[in-house]
Amino acid sequence: MPFDEDKLFNRNYILVCLCNFLFACSFNLILPVLPLYLTDGLGASKSVMGIVMACYALAALIMRPFSGWLVDGLQRKFVFILCMIPFLLCTVSYVFIMQLFLIGCMRFMHGLAYGAAGTSISTIAVDNIPVRKLGTGIGLFGITVSLSMAVGPMLGMILVDYFPFNQVFMFCFGIACLSFLIGMLIRMPRREIQPRQGGIKFDDFFLKSGVTAFCSLIMAAFPYGLMLNFISLYTREHNFDINAGLYFSVLSIGLVTSRLFSGKLMDRGYVSQVIIGGKICGVLAFCLFILAHDVMAFFASAIILGLGYGMLSPAYQTMFILLADENHRGTANSTYFIAWDLSVGISVIIGGLIADWTNLDVTFWCGTGLLVLSIIFFRLVAFRKYKEHHPD
Repeated sequence: MPFDEDKLFNRNYILVCLCNFLFACSFNLILPVLPLYLTDGLGASKSVMGIVMACYALAALIMRPFSGWLVDGLQRKFVFILCMIPFLLCTVSYVFIMQLFLIGCMRFMHGLAYGAAGTSISTIAVDNIPVRKLGTGIGLFGITVSLSMAVGPMLGMILVDYFPFNQVFMFCFGIACLSFLIGMLIRMPRREIQPRQGGIKFDDFFLKSGVTAFCSLIMAAFPYGLMLNFISLYTREHNFDINAGLYFSVLSIGLVTSRLFSGKLMDRGYVSQVIIGGKICGVLAFCLFILAHDVMAFFASAIILGLGYGMLSPAYQTMFILLADENHRGTANSTYFIAWDLSVGISVIIGGLIADWTNLDVTFWCGTGLLVLSIIFFRLVAFRKYKEHHPD
């Protein structure tokens, strides 16, 4: 074993958490900056911007099943290196490309690399978490993403106020390089890879036992995708005199707080209860967000939203891991990420169209309604399927 079976904070786990934080930070920093670059710098409409932004989610969606297959079939660290190199090249490419079509193509390539690298990093983390502390370990690992959501967008919006877009993109590239260097320090023992019986099967690319959980996660992730991609435009549309990146900073307070206690609940078997509780918080947060007419209510919604998604996100990932055997952890992780990528891709395209036809308030109300439906679907369908495969 690469770690003490009772020690969560082993050397590899700490390094992979730091690696993932910088990896996610380099990507999240671009999220609120790129829409402004496309609309202000290149004159793109909201719908065109949505399509370009969705290219990465579509690419990540395409890549996730293959990345899970690669991670399960090859050495984890080799896959990490193989995927991070194109990720670095795509990150720096935004400095040199200034045509919408070419940016869309590069965004697609960026998504391919992001999807594969993210799956490999996450699986490396799971391999270094004691089974008895799986919920806590995944929850704490997820804090790295939460912190990146706080630091990345806020830093991006601050930098774009003082520096040209090209310099902001170069800063992202530097963070990504640091992530790669730290990842190289992780010491992974050589795995004995079991030969695949009966050739390549569908279950090598997608966790069939997690289909219903997959569907319920797509519905839950949709409104969060709207938030990620349209928050900067929303604050401008409503004339909020605040930095949109600050919303993510406040949101991260809730994300980190909920992950600190939800992991222990999951280790005690309350995975489904954590998911439902997180979704209820999400519904309340989006209602407050849409109805907020002052800064205090606006940021209060961020805290509640962080509490909600800080609970349901690691709980869903834990559920997928528990539905898979040890040799299909990469597939379980990729299936979990496929749901997020698909939902973000759908949300940015549909959200952009709805925003062009109506306004962003209507767009967020649609997302809130879908989140309510996800609660019903999870309780009536996904939860029952989960108990059939994992009665304990």
